[in-house]
Amino acid sequence: MLKEKLPALLASKQGLQVACAIFTILDAKDRKVAIKALPVVEMLSNKIAHLFLIHIANTLDDTQLTKKKLLHEALKVVDDQIGDKCYQTFIISS
Repeated sequence: MLKEKLPALLASKQGLQVACAIFTILDAKDRKVAIKALPVVEMLSNKIAHLFLIHIANTLDDTQLTKKKLLHEALKVVDDQIGDKCYQTFIISS
């Protein structure tokens, strides 16, 4: 249940730290559920939430899921978001 609520923690830097810690200790099945529940496009331009996406991209051991859910979603909005600093940071970091 907590895994679906991770985006709600991303309102502060302290919440980001908690969300990253929780994501790190989740097992593979729960990570998959957590990632599928993320509003990736909205998170890409958020000054804190995009850091969580970077954490996911750097720690997730499922490259297909990373490509499908994070990178594919990010690339779909490249024309609209390319000027956004948070979006640029995510693309460079991924």
